[in-house]
Amino acid sequence: MIGAGYITLVCLVPEGLMRFTGSQFYMGGTSLLIVVSVTMDTVAQIQSHLLAHQYEGLIKKSKLRGGRR
Repeated sequence: MIGAGYITLVCLVPEGLMRFTGSQFYMGGTSLLIVVSVTMDTVAQIQSHLLAHQYEGLIKKSKLRGGRR
């Protein structure tokens, strides 16, 4: 319910700005949703890549320590 309200708000805010201010805002609500979604997905992919790289380094270190004993 909260997510649906947020999406509705994001889509209607640009329309309201165009009507009340009389300015031309060329980025509609759908475009804004797409930009935000792609940005969030990109950040999530970068974080998962960095986390995987960090775990990969830990695994290599533990194998080196385990082989010496």
